Amino acid sequence: MKKHLIIFGKLIILTFLLSSLISCTNKKDEDDKNVENHPGWTRELFNLNYTIETPDTYAGGIIYEAHGTTYQKNNDDFSVVISGSFCSPTICPCYAIDFAGPGIDIQQDSIPYTNSYGNTAYLTIKALIYDNNDVIGCFYYTNSSGGTFRDAYGRIFLKDMSNSEYRMAGSISYATTEQSDVLQIVRSIKYN
Repeated sequence: MKKHLIIFGKLIILTFLLSSLISCTNKKDEDDKNVENHPGWTRELFNLNYTIETPDTYAGGIIYEAHGTTYQKNNDDFSVVISGSFCSPTICPCYAIDFAGPGIDIQQDSIPYTNSYGNTAYLTIKALIYDNNDVIGCFYYTNSSGGTFRDAYGRIFLKDMSNSEYRMAGSISYATTEQSDVLQIVRSIKYN
């Protein structure tokens, strides 16, 4: 009987330790929304205020042009294309812009855009972008943009530091098969 109590006590302790480990793992999963520096990924400027991470296998990046700076990155088969632009303080005059259009309320459920057929459609799925616990942006997207090869499309809205409005900073067109990578890339955006 005494032997059974000792075994039972050890099982209780083991159960407690395992539940504590699972609890810590779940907390870690919550914190993963803030993960950066993925192994095999490169962090670089997305615009003057933000950085982004993409897999090392992606080509492109910052392109310095006579009248502005653009960001364009794609994977090897072009099933993901990420675009943005910004003004470098060293370029004058600069015709590129860090943010396009008016500010939006990222609490809204959808935003309009013009699809590949030239029709007004809506981006109805969204993913918030965090830097630590601060909401720095939102990715609005759809899995039915009308394209055949890249059939999904999304727009990246980031907080404009000059007025704290969320404004469009870039876009991503992609094949829906690449959605998991796209969401990881978007969530890697951080303050510069």
